[in-house]
Amino acid sequence: MNKYKITDEEGIKLFLEQEETPKEEAPIEEPVNAFRLSKKKKTMLGLTLFVFLSVLLLSVLYVRSVRQENLYVNKLTAEFDSYLKYSDKNFTTMEEIDTLLTKTDDLIEAFRAAVEKYPSRSELKKNYGELVVRKNVINLEIEFSTYGDVSEVSMSEDDFRIVKQNNPGMLFLVDLFREIVPFVRFYNEYPLPPEAATVAPESWKIDSLFKYGGNITNILRANDIVLKEKFPGMYSTVKYIFNNLYPKAFAWKKFWDKYSIYTKSTDALERSGLLEDLQAQFPKLTMIGNNSLDGVSGVNNVVIGVSSTAVLPVGNTTMSAEWKPVLQFLEQNCGVKFQLKVYNNEEDLYEAYNNGTVGLAVFNNIISDRLYSSGTGRPILIRTWSKKNYVNIVAVSTNRSYKDIFSTRGARAAFSKNAYLAPFLSLYKSGIEPETYFSKLRYADMSFSAIDSVVRGKSDVAFVTEEVAYYYKYANPNVNLIENFSVGTEPLSLMWCRDNVSQDIISNIQSILRTADPTVIFSSSSFTMHPYGDWSAVDQNKLRSMFQGFNSETLSKVNKIFLMPLKVYGNLDRNRLKSELISNLTKRGYEVVDVDNLRLSQNAIGSLSKVALYCQVNQRKGVNDYTFTCVRENSGRKQHLFTNRISARSYPPNLFRLTFEVTMHVPLYMTVVKVENGTAQLRMPASIIVEAGKEVRFVKVRNTKSNFLGEQELVTAGKGKVLSDNGGLITVQITEQNKNKISSGDYAEVLH
Repeated sequence: MNKYKITDEEGIKLFLEQEETPKEEAPIEEPVNAFRLSKKKKTMLGLTLFVFLSVLLLSVLYVRSVRQENLYVNKLTAEFDSYLKYSDKNFTTMEEIDTLLTKTDDLIEAFRAAVEKYPSRSELKKNYGELVVRKNVINLEIEFSTYGDVSEVSMSEDDFRIVKQNNPGMLFLVDLFREIVPFVRFYNEYPLPPEAATVAPESWKIDSLFKYGGNITNILRANDIVLKEKFPGMYSTVKYIFNNLYPKAFAWKKFWDKYSIYTKSTDALERSGLLEDLQAQFPKLTMIGNNSLDGVSGVNNVVIGVSSTAVLPVGNTTMSAEWKPVLQFLEQNCGVKFQLKVYNNEEDLYEAYNNGTVGLAVFNNIISDRLYSSGTGRPILIRTWSKKNYVNIVAVSTNRSYKDIFSTRGARAAFSKNAYLAPFLSLYKSGIEPETYFSKLRYADMSFSAIDSVVRGKSDVAFVTEEVAYYYKYANPNVNLIENFSVGTEPLSLMWCRDNVSQDIISNIQSILRTADPTVIFSSSSFTMHPYGDWSAVDQNKLRSMFQGFNSETLSKVNKIFLMPLKVYGNLDRNRLKSELISNLTKRGYEVVDVDNLRLSQNAIGSLSKVALYCQVNQRKGVNDYTFTCVRENSGRKQHLFTNRISARSYPPNLFRLTFEVTMHVPLYMTVVKVENGTAQLRMPASIIVEAGKEVRFVKVRNTKSNFLGEQELVTAGKGKVLSDNGGLITVQITEQNKNKISSGDYAEVLH
């Protein structure tokens, strides 16, 4: 019998007991998950993973970028090395040289972009600076080997800045440029040794030359190896100077060591007993610097300077052909040796006349106005063509839709460098500002080139001399004169004479040219470009009326301007703007003091000039807004003279309006040269006409001690009225109460 057997009753009973008391079940344990994290830990893990992947990606990109940068730099470096090998060749034709210059410019542009992209790569900057230097060296070598002249070659401010910023080790070449240019220029002016020369340089030029030579020697000592390895052509040029030019200059040094007593006077030379020795050793020598050696050789040598771009003869460049028969005729009738020097433009001729390289010069009205104001020499003859004293400036175009000057808005305008001021003034008087009215301004060397730019489609309208306009109209029927625009200006030419040319020679020239028959002068010449001109005496009264300035109301002209620090906003080159501003003002005859260089405050400006010029430039969408403000300072008080605003797409090609307004408003202090019987005589530029009755203010120097600018403080001493203007010598009636207060040496200004 099975002891575990349960009866039915027991089974039922057991079942009921289980139903009544449920059995307590043990909790079921869930399996442990090792990868289950809290929400915070999940976030941290995600961030860590993101940072890791980002760093990994950036590392990959950086490595790729560095690799690309290195490939780019290595490629440029290889091109630079290849260029160096190419540039070492011996170039014999202009085509080869042009190819070299093109390669140089292309590589410079590539390195410029590379330096902007990778400014930290020193090798790029170094090669960039060297390439800019090499470009300038190539130009120097071309000029020297082709023309034997480097006077027109100089490193620009932009190139200088690039070299200074990127490869300052090459700056010694900039210094070398500066020393070579005057050295070679000197040799071009005095190529012959003393025994064969007709003109000797002044002693100070020789002293300056040896200073340049000493500077070149010092530069070579410090950089000889670099120059020889990197710039063999430049090295050869410098060596040529020392081996060939320097010995010739040294001969002049020995000349002056022996005959330096001549710098005192010819009489001193004669008293020293060296006169006969000088005549024997140097029989051809007729001039020393600007001074005639009348007492030495008894021969005069007169140098006449002309410009190849002069208004006369109507922009013709064959000046030698036109002048040769004139000089031959003068020599035959004067018994004097004449030499002709033709300059590229009137600015170069103006400089030569000012420094005495030429004794006589023929200028048009623009330069004559400047000379008349400065008092450098005097005009001795006026040349008229077709019996006219003036030449007309007209406007021409091939566009028949231009009915008058007011329909040319937005056109491209061309002007002649020798005759642009007159049409500029006429346009301003008509309410037209050329810088903003026209879309583009072009400045040609002469009227022929200006009108040619219209014919070739480079310009839409040209302002040229009337003769040139009709010449082109005859040759090209498409050229039309724009109606209602004609400016009478400029006597065709004036012959100016420096004070060191003897009066006998001047009188002979005047007499011969005024009375000679032009057909006789030109009888042996093939020059038929222009009808013969008639030379006549200069009528001083009429001449002064021509040169009274650009407006009859002009009474005075500033003698000095303080240029205040320029404020420049935008991507503009401040130094370039300042240099152009100073250049324009200087060419107009103003003395400019750059306050930036003096490091002066506004209150430190002296009182004699009484003029401070401020300039601010704002750049907006490619257009530059120039604001010029001129302030007159008087006894510590400031008087606003004018504010002038000009808008242009580039640097102003000229500051005509600015200088015109300065001329109109700023006084020039004249010197009292004589006082007697209650009147004072004032010396004033003959170009300025002062009407009788104008009020004059006299001023005295408060103390004789000048300030650090070399200026003196002035105080009012009295007043008077203009009685007469006799060719630059003004007579003023002093008021009764001030008669005893005015004396010679005081200053005066004409009041508006």
